[in-house]
Amino acid sequence: MAAPAATSADARAGERQAWWRSSWLLAALAVVTALAVAAAVALFVIDRRDQQVSDARTAAVAAAGGHAETILSYDHTTLDEDFAAALAVSTGGFADEYRETSESVVRDTATETEAVVEAETVTAGVVSAEPERVVVLVFVNQTTTSNRLDQAQTDLNRVRMTLVDTGQGWLVEAVEAL
Repeated sequence: MAAPAATSADARAGERQAWWRSSWLLAALAVVTALAVAAAVALFVIDRRDQQVSDARTAAVAAAGGHAETILSYDHTTLDEDFAAALAVSTGGFADEYRETSESVVRDTATETEAVVEAETVTAGVVSAEPERVVVLVFVNQTTTSNRLDQAQTDLNRVRMTLVDTGQGWLVEAVEAL
């Protein structure tokens, strides 16, 4: 009878070993699965941010060209409308700065010289981008006519524009002449 007792103990030991082996295997499988899920989530988040930045770049560059033309153009006969249009595409401190400069400097000079300034965006490119803020370098040609010039004068200007996504479109937050 001694032999069957030993066989029963060996069987229980074998079952315990099999249970530990399968438990360890399940634990390892759970860890691998968790790591795979974490990696997939991380890749999704990175891809989503990259797509947001790409979308921001495209939208901001498209907006910058038109906004540069609006902000850098005016006609002495339509200053109120021109200034209002520029303010409509501006935000924050730049809007305040534009309002002050256009009223205290540009209005009097433009009226006195009968100036007409037409800005034309030649090209634009991204300097830096985040999903809600993009800095764009804009190449703008400004053609000026006035009673002080014998013929139209074209200036080749470069400006760095910071645009922000306000939820209602991309607006100009800063302009720096280069």
